[in-house]
Amino acid sequence: MAQSRSRLLRTGELSGHPPQNYVYIVAYNADGTIDTQSNNGIFLHITVPRQGNVFVQVGRFVLDGDSNLIFQVGPDQDFTGDNAEFCAVFGSEGPTASG
Repeated sequence: MAQSRSRLLRTGELSGHPPQNYVYIVAYNADGTIDTQSNNGIFLHITVPRQGNVFVQVGRFVLDGDSNLIFQVGPDQDFTGDNAEFCAVFGSEGPTASG
């Protein structure tokens, strides 16, 4: 698997796309504190040839003033921790919990 990972990185076949078609909105309370933060659109997607997307953050995510997720529409593998396919590309089983 290390050879595959190395080849993907060396040849540039692994493709990550930073924010595009993305809007970040902050709503404030009258006293100037943050009421909500809204992330909308395609934030990140990573693709591998012949496999397609292996990591996706897309949709609408609304956080309250304390950064707690209060509304979500769309897949976001960063929030859900669904990263098995992404980790498999690099020959890893993903992060492990430490005691």
